[in-house]
Amino acid sequence: SKDPLVVASDEAAEARKALANNARGQVVVLEGLSHWFQEGAVTGGEEEVARLGPNAGSPRLVSLVGDWLQKILAAK
Repeated sequence: SKDPLVVASDEAAEARKALANNARGQVVVLEGLSHWFQEGAVTGGEEEVARLGPNAGSPRLVSLVGDWLQKILAAK
């Protein structure tokens, strides 16, 4: 929700429409994460990147992706 490059309020609905026929597709807006999936973003701008930790470092993101992969792989 703090991504200045891909604005969730503008893009999420269209992404959901695009994935409507994909049973494995899912659009999730993670509140407070930057474009680089970092926790604690205020503006989501580049000036915050260095102080917010590693890219894709959000435990919520890691858990969400891990759960999704487990579900998809178990279905095979």
